[in-house]
Amino acid sequence: MSTPRLESCIPLPLGDDVLEEIVDKARDWALMHGAAMRSKDNFSKDLLQLAPFVLLPSPFPRKEFEKAVSIQPILNELMHKVAHSHDFLVASLKSTIEVDEFTRKLFEIYETVNREGVSQSTSQSSSGCVIGTFWGQPCQALFGPGVFNLRNPCARGHFFLRPSGS
Repeated sequence: MSTPRLESCIPLPLGDDVLEEIVDKARDWALMHGAAMRSKDNFSKDLLQLAPFVLLPSPFPRKEFEKAVSIQPILNELMHKVAHSHDFLVASLKSTIEVDEFTRKLFEIYETVNREGVSQSTSQSSSGCVIGTFWGQPCQALFGPGVFNLRNPCARGHFFLRPSGS
C-alpha cells in the first residue's frame, strides 16, 4: 500500500539555474521586507542574517484548507478576547515573566498601559497565518506564523477590528 501524495503546484524538480535564481530573489525579497535578524551568538550591529523561511509551499488538501479558512474568524475573535482579558493574561504569563526577560518587559509595558487606561476607541489585530497562492496558481497551502509566501503575503486579509473592551 502506498502513501497518498498530493501533487505539487509547481513542477518539480527545479533546474539548478532556476532554483538558484529563485533563492537569490527570495533572499533579496526577505531582506527588503524585514525578514532579517541579528545573531545572538555573534552579535554585530553591522551584520544581519536572514530569518528562516520556506521557499516553496507545501501541498495541502483543499478540504482542510477550507476548514482552516472557515475557522479563522473564530480564532481571530478568541485571540482578541485573550488579548483583552487582563485576568487571563496575568494568570497565564505569571511563571513566564519570572524567567523570560523579553516577555517580562512586554508585560511591564502592558501593565503600564492597563494602569493608565487605553485611549483608543478601537483596536485591531492581524494574525500571522497566511493562506495563499504561489506564482498565480491555487496551491491550497497553509503556512504557519513566521513563514513567508513570497508571491502573495496576505491572500486573505485576516484582520479583526472591534471596539476596545469588547
